[in-house]
Amino acid sequence: MYSGMVNASTRNIYMGGNFYNYNGNTSFINSFPGNLTFVSLSGLVQHFRNDGSPLTLANVVMNQIITGGSLTLDTNATSDLKLGFNGTLTLTNGKIITGATREVNITNAGPAACSVGNAMSYVEGNLRRAIGMFAGTYEFPVGYFTKGYQRFAIQYG
Repeated sequence: MYSGMVNASTRNIYMGGNFYNYNGNTSFINSFPGNLTFVSLSGLVQHFRNDGSPLTLANVVMNQIITGGSLTLDTNATSDLKLGFNGTLTLTNGKIITGATREVNITNAGPAACSVGNAMSYVEGNLRRAIGMFAGTYEFPVGYFTKGYQRFAIQYG
């Protein structure tokens, strides 16, 4: 049986290995404006797994030290990468791979809640974004492993 809690509050956490959380927001708290940055110090692939209840994160940054690195979401029912109402997704270096059943879900309805991404950093798979009543460009930095980066954007207002 697992127990305990990590309360990062508004601090920044740099994740060099796999992220495994055993019970959603009851065992890991990452509050705005804190960042959870995936940097992969040990290889090309990091894994994200959350068990139990769903987990909502503040800001997530993909900035892999190793070019070509990635973060793969586990296939269990609560391993979606969900960002809260003030959260942002910054894609600098490294892909987030969702697979067929998981998703990256950005609930912040602001246009700047997700960066543009680039050929080395995008969501390979399912990306869901809230779109509010704010005028601006809503980026969807997605791609597929055979085609690579396929930037999509919606201009609103």
